[in-house]
Amino acid sequence: MRIAFTVLLAVIIFLFTGCEDDSHTHSPGPAATCEEPQKCKECGKVLKPKIMHDYVWVISSFPNFESTNGEETGTCKNCLLINKRSITSTSGLAYTIVDGICSVSIGIAEASEIVIPIEYKGTNPTGIIITKIANDGFHAEITKTGRAITAVRFPDSLTVIDSKAFYGCAVLTDINIHDNITSIGSEAFFNCPKLYEIIIPDSVTFIGTSAFSGCTGLKSVIIGTGVNLIRDKTFSECRKLASIIIPGNVTSIGKSAFSGCISLVSVTINAGVSSINDNAFEGCTVLTSVIIPDSVTSIGNGVFLNCTALAGIVIPNSVTSIGYSAFNGCTALAGITISSNVTWIEDFTFSGCAALKEVTIPESVTNIGMNAFNGCTSLKSVTLLGDTPFKLGTGVFLDTSGDIEFFVPANSVALYKADENWIKWAEKIKAIVK
Repeated sequence: MRIAFTVLLAVIIFLFTGCEDDSHTHSPGPAATCEEPQKCKECGKVLKPKIMHDYVWVISSFPNFESTNGEETGTCKNCLLINKRSITSTSGLAYTIVDGICSVSIGIAEASEIVIPIEYKGTNPTGIIITKIANDGFHAEITKTGRAITAVRFPDSLTVIDSKAFYGCAVLTDINIHDNITSIGSEAFFNCPKLYEIIIPDSVTFIGTSAFSGCTGLKSVIIGTGVNLIRDKTFSECRKLASIIIPGNVTSIGKSAFSGCISLVSVTINAGVSSINDNAFEGCTVLTSVIIPDSVTSIGNGVFLNCTALAGIVIPNSVTSIGYSAFNGCTALAGITISSNVTWIEDFTFSGCAALKEVTIPESVTNIGMNAFNGCTSLKSVTLLGDTPFKLGTGVFLDTSGDIEFFVPANSVALYKADENWIKWAEKIKAIVK
């Protein structure tokens, strides 16, 4: 009897531990999957349990009306298993019909995940298609319940996201800007710090001012081919955005469009853009690389103000105007090529560019503005290609290197030395050596 009990006990131990004891070192088998745990190859003991399915859900058919069912399709990220489940549109949403256009807003809904139906039935027996998110529709500071929204599912019928639609939705992480949407209003996603990725499809032709301003967690933005203007402050203060490509369909980059993007390292501007407006990249303190195409004709005031990591830039010959303080405070800027069609270097344009050692001023320039090179403490060589002495504002070369020299065409040396603007530098003016 005792022997039988001992044998039974050994069998039970083996079944639950995989072996009579744990004296040997387990040899792990294939990694655990959603279907099978990981086991020891020798004794069969379970070393790691099965992995739970982790589904990415996409709505495959939207609910037609409020509180009716649609369907979601889920794909497991681990094993690619496909699953389906029923989904119901969010109850409590409010609907407004003006001139035949149906807009939706949060109403009394309290759900964190919002599912918007395709149609609103109301008193209409056949229903009316929902095409618009209302102005201030889910505005967190107005609606209060908007503060808890984490995800929004837009039906395929939606074409317009109006101004301030999701303003201040602090925990919103998941939105589907699909390819039927054509318009994103001003401040539509202002201060949504949990948005990490935005893909703007080719269908979108309008993005309003400050649409994504203050999305401090935004790391990736893809701009579609339908957008022709990046308006003022569209992506300002997107503090984790590391790179941006401006497609060739865009003709203008608005004021402060990317200002305060303190993680922005590289900017590629494709041919098609003609103007980069005031302060567009101000305060992008780690920006090291900017490609400006020869379609650009104007660079506004303070465009690269305080871009302290920008080391070099080529301004193509298509550029005819550079605004004041355009490169002010670019302390790492060691090289600059100025367009041969620029006629005026404005006040403070290169002020504080402490690493700049040499610069060539093309003959197209007639005036150099006040403090244009003030504080360029490493500047030792200035080549002036114009035969006629340039007009100088006050303090143009204040606080530059004590060894600074000016090189001018050989036949103009006497003119420069005698000119009232240049007479104080007469001893440092020399002929260009060819």
